[in-house]
Amino acid sequence: MGFDVFVYSETESLISTTLSEANKEFGLQNPGQLNMFKDNVTSFLNEGGKYIAVGAGASRATKTLGLTDDIINVGDSNSNGIVKVDYKGTGLTAGYGEDDIGFVYRPT
Repeated sequence: MGFDVFVYSETESLISTTLSEANKEFGLQNPGQLNMFKDNVTSFLNEGGKYIAVGAGASRATKTLGLTDDIINVGDSNSNGIVKVDYKGTGLTAGYGEDDIGFVYRPT
């Protein structure tokens, strides 16, 4: 049994190698573990898996993992946003152009 989607919905601290003493047991211990995690995520995506980042911390983690070269802009939790999206034109996104914009209302 495999998984189709990896949902990252947490702070970027989960993949930090410089955690406080109190949090060390909850994160990665060294850069080697971070690189191994990056390799595992990249392999998952190369094999057809999907990745969803939920929230500002997860978006920053996406950048750290090398999954995007986009600039991550963070606002308050009650801030709206306009984003550029690469749609595939199927399912829920069928009505949008391939390179279109989207509106984010009260992002999490």
